[in-house]
Amino acid sequence: MKIKTLLVTAILVFALAATSFAAINITNRTGTIQITMPNGTVVTVAANQPLPVIPDGAVITIVSGIADIATTGTSTVSVSIGNSTVQVSAGSAVAMTLNNNGTINITASSGQAIVTSAGTTTTLNSANPTYELTAEAYTPPEIPDVPDIETNATTEETAKDISPTI
Repeated sequence: MKIKTLLVTAILVFALAATSFAAINITNRTGTIQITMPNGTVVTVAANQPLPVIPDGAVITIVSGIADIATTGTSTVSVSIGNSTVQVSAGSAVAMTLNNNGTINITASSGQAIVTSAGTTTTLNSANPTYELTAEAYTPPEIPDVPDIETNATTEETAKDISPTI
Protein backbone atom coordinates (compact mmCIF):
# COMPACT_ATOMS: atom_id res chain seq x y z
CA MET A 1 0.00 0.00 0.00
CA LYS A 2 2.83 2.42 0.83
CA ILE A 3 4.50 1.74 -2.50
CA LYS A 4 1.26 2.37 -4.37
CA THR A 5 0.73 5.67 -2.52
CA LEU A 6 4.33 6.69 -3.14
CA LEU A 7 4.01 5.81 -6.81
CA VAL A 8 0.76 7.77 -7.24
CA THR A 9 2.28 10.76 -5.41
CA ALA A 10 5.38 10.68 -7.63
CA ILE A 11 3.24 10.54 -10.79
CA LEU A 12 1.13 13.50 -9.63
CA VAL A 13 4.23 15.52 -8.75
CA PHE A 14 5.77 14.92 -12.18
CA ALA A 15 2.47 15.64 -13.94
CA LEU A 16 2.05 18.92 -12.06
CA ALA A 17 5.69 19.83 -12.68
CA ALA A 18 5.28 19.27 -16.42
CA THR A 19 2.12 21.39 -16.44
CA SER A 20 3.65 24.21 -14.42
CA PHE A 21 6.66 24.41 -16.75
CA ALA A 22 4.55 24.95 -19.84
CA ALA A 23 6.34 27.86 -21.39
CA ILE A 24 7.06 30.08 -24.34
CA ASN A 25 10.61 29.82 -25.65
CA ILE A 26 12.46 32.12 -28.04
CA THR A 27 15.60 30.89 -29.78
CA ASN A 28 17.71 31.83 -32.79
CA ARG A 29 17.12 35.53 -32.21
CA THR A 30 19.13 38.16 -34.08
CA GLY A 31 17.27 41.38 -33.36
CA THR A 32 15.33 43.21 -30.70
CA ILE A 33 12.07 41.96 -29.24
CA GLN A 34 9.60 43.44 -26.79
CA ILE A 35 7.64 41.33 -24.36
CA THR A 36 4.47 42.71 -22.81
CA MET A 37 3.88 40.72 -19.64
CA PRO A 38 0.33 39.87 -18.53
CA ASN A 39 0.53 42.63 -15.87
CA GLY A 40 1.29 45.25 -18.61
CA THR A 41 5.03 45.56 -17.95
CA VAL A 42 6.97 45.92 -21.21
CA VAL A 43 10.45 44.38 -21.37
CA THR A 44 12.70 45.24 -24.35
CA VAL A 45 15.43 42.70 -25.04
CA ALA A 46 18.29 43.23 -27.50
CA ALA A 47 19.84 40.30 -29.34
CA ASN A 48 22.75 39.98 -26.93
CA GLN A 49 20.68 40.20 -23.72
CA PRO A 50 19.24 37.28 -21.77
CA LEU A 51 15.51 36.66 -22.07
CA PRO A 52 13.18 36.71 -19.08
CA VAL A 53 10.78 33.85 -18.40
CA ILE A 54 7.84 34.40 -20.74
CA PRO A 55 4.53 33.40 -19.10
CA ASP A 56 1.20 32.53 -20.69
CA GLY A 57 -0.70 35.68 -21.55
CA ALA A 58 2.41 37.59 -22.66
CA VAL A 59 2.48 39.34 -26.04
CA ILE A 60 5.72 39.33 -28.04
CA THR A 61 6.65 42.02 -30.58
CA ILE A 62 9.48 41.39 -33.00
CA VAL A 63 11.02 44.83 -33.48
CA SER A 64 13.82 43.67 -35.80
CA GLY A 65 15.53 40.54 -37.04
CA ILE A 66 14.74 36.87 -36.61
CA ALA A 67 13.12 34.93 -33.77
CA ASP A 68 12.10 31.29 -33.50
CA ILE A 69 9.21 30.96 -31.06
CA ALA A 70 8.02 27.67 -29.58
CA THR A 71 5.20 26.93 -27.17
CA THR A 72 5.24 23.93 -24.87
CA GLY A 73 2.46 22.16 -23.04
CA THR A 74 -0.74 24.18 -23.18
CA SER A 75 0.95 27.57 -23.65
CA THR A 76 -0.05 29.85 -26.52
CA VAL A 77 1.28 33.27 -27.46
CA SER A 78 0.39 36.23 -29.64
CA VAL A 79 3.27 37.69 -31.66
CA SER A 80 3.27 41.04 -33.46
CA ILE A 81 5.62 41.30 -36.44
CA GLY A 82 5.43 44.27 -38.77
CA ASN A 83 1.74 45.02 -39.32
CA SER A 84 0.81 41.36 -38.78
CA THR A 85 -0.24 39.33 -35.76
CA VAL A 86 0.60 35.66 -35.33
CA GLN A 87 -1.24 33.47 -32.82
CA VAL A 88 1.04 30.52 -32.03
CA SER A 89 -0.94 27.49 -30.88
CA ALA A 90 0.03 25.14 -28.03
CA GLY A 91 2.87 22.77 -28.89
CA SER A 92 3.92 24.72 -31.99
CA ALA A 93 7.21 26.08 -33.34
CA VAL A 94 7.31 29.08 -35.67
CA ALA A 95 10.25 30.93 -37.28
CA MET A 96 9.65 34.62 -37.97
CA THR A 97 11.76 37.18 -39.83
CA LEU A 98 11.22 40.93 -40.10
CA ASN A 99 13.45 42.03 -42.97
CA ASN A 100 14.98 45.52 -43.23
CA ASN A 101 12.80 46.32 -46.25
CA GLY A 102 9.60 45.66 -44.25
CA THR A 103 8.81 42.22 -45.67
CA ILE A 104 8.08 39.37 -43.28
CA ASN A 105 8.56 35.62 -43.52
CA ILE A 106 6.81 33.18 -41.18
CA THR A 107 7.27 29.42 -41.22
CA ALA A 108 5.50 26.93 -38.94
CA SER A 109 7.88 24.00 -38.48
CA SER A 110 5.42 22.17 -36.22
CA GLY A 111 1.92 22.67 -34.90
CA GLN A 112 -0.19 25.57 -36.07
CA ALA A 113 -0.03 29.36 -36.28
CA ILE A 114 -2.70 31.79 -37.42
CA VAL A 115 -1.45 34.91 -39.23
CA THR A 116 -3.66 38.00 -39.49
CA SER A 117 -2.47 40.73 -41.82
CA ALA A 118 -4.35 43.47 -43.69
CA GLY A 119 -7.70 41.94 -42.76
CA THR A 120 -6.76 38.50 -44.10
CA THR A 121 -6.28 35.40 -41.92
CA THR A 122 -4.00 32.54 -42.98
CA THR A 123 -3.52 29.29 -41.06
CA LEU A 124 -0.01 27.81 -41.15
CA ASN A 125 0.48 24.09 -40.52
CA SER A 126 2.23 21.09 -42.11
CA ALA A 127 0.08 21.41 -45.26
CA ASN A 128 0.67 25.18 -45.57
CA PRO A 129 3.81 26.00 -43.55
CA THR A 130 4.99 29.33 -45.03
CA TYR A 131 3.65 32.89 -45.16
CA GLU A 132 5.36 35.85 -46.82
CA LEU A 133 4.22 39.46 -46.85
CA THR A 134 5.82 41.89 -49.24
CA ALA A 135 6.28 45.47 -48.18
CA GLU A 136 3.75 47.97 -49.38
CA ALA A 137 5.17 50.86 -51.36
CA TYR A 138 6.05 53.70 -49.03
CA THR A 139 4.36 56.96 -49.83
CA PRO A 140 5.86 59.85 -47.92
CA PRO A 141 3.42 62.31 -46.37
CA GLU A 142 2.55 65.28 -48.51
CA ILE A 143 4.39 68.44 -47.57
CA PRO A 144 2.05 71.43 -47.64
CA ASP A 145 2.95 74.36 -49.86
CA VAL A 146 4.09 77.20 -47.63
CA PRO A 147 4.21 80.69 -49.16
CA ASP A 148 7.51 82.53 -49.05
CA ILE A 149 7.82 85.00 -46.21
CA GLU A 150 9.71 88.14 -47.02
CA THR A 151 12.05 89.34 -44.31
CA ASN A 152 14.12 92.52 -44.13
CA ALA A 153 17.05 92.93 -41.85
CA THR A 154 19.08 96.10 -41.46
CA THR A 155 22.22 96.66 -39.48
CA GLU A 156 23.82 99.77 -38.17
CA GLU A 157 27.49 100.19 -37.54
CA THR A 158 27.51 103.40 -35.62
CA ALA A 159 29.12 101.89 -32.57
CA LYS A 160 31.85 99.30 -32.21
CA ASP A 161 30.05 97.72 -29.26
CA ILE A 162 27.54 95.06 -30.35
CA SER A 163 26.25 94.33 -26.85
CA PRO A 164 22.51 94.74 -26.44
CA THR A 165 21.40 97.78 -24.48
CA ILE A 166 18.98 97.39 -21.65
